[in-house]
Amino acid sequence: MATPLVRELIEYHVARQRGPILVPQHLHHFCQMDLILGGRLVLLTPNERIILKPGDGLMIPPLCRHGFEITTHVHHASFKLQLHPRYTTLPGGRPRVVRLPRQTIDLARIIHHVPKADHPLAIHDILALATLGLTHLLHQTPPSASSSTPADSPELWYLLGDVISNPHAGWTVQQLADRSGLSEGHFTKLFIRSFNQTPRRFLLESRIRDAADRLNRDGQSIKSIARGCGYATVHSFTRAFKRALGIAPAAYVKSQGRL
Repeated sequence: MATPLVRELIEYHVARQRGPILVPQHLHHFCQMDLILGGRLVLLTPNERIILKPGDGLMIPPLCRHGFEITTHVHHASFKLQLHPRYTTLPGGRPRVVRLPRQTIDLARIIHHVPKADHPLAIHDILALATLGLTHLLHQTPPSASSSTPADSPELWYLLGDVISNPHAGWTVQQLADRSGLSEGHFTKLFIRSFNQTPRRFLLESRIRDAADRLNRDGQSIKSIARGCGYATVHSFTRAFKRALGIAPAAYVKSQGRL
């Protein structure tokens, strides 16, 4: 049975916005995909300024610092998604931009006119559109040093799935290495080659991404989430959060809900 590409549709909306609008650079714990239906949208990252035109598809991986600029107007369909670990691009990696087939853009315009977004048929259509757009984005973009495509080490995907499903289980690099049947040193080298980051960094980011998800959804205090994530104090939680995302938990909460 094929592995589902999209594990969860967090949010979907189609918007027409007029500039000038500047959305400051921020982070998300999820994957964001935008389909440009009309106008122009400028993606801003710490190192790039990318102009998106009608027919472009954009995928922003988790923990990628980004912002937007609208100088005139833009019409776009935006998805916030949790992907299966096997298809999740490297957290903090570069955004992907490709030209999409006209049929995909036309489908996005049609779905926009469904009367009720929470209607079961509408949700089915939205998920189908998200999967179609992501398929183009994942398959048309050439592999680079910042993308994770470890075809030679598929066993690592199962470990990633276990960690992401239960990030606060007290995982250690030695435990992951033991489950892979490798020494810690060999496992670390394989992990870095496959994902361009250390396993220790991945474990930290997995815990913090889960914490960011809770901050974004549960309405709990930072103190209660810090305790629930296994941190003894808010200070230690804040320090780990900033080390992983480059931003304090309170500032992260304020940064959400933007374009």
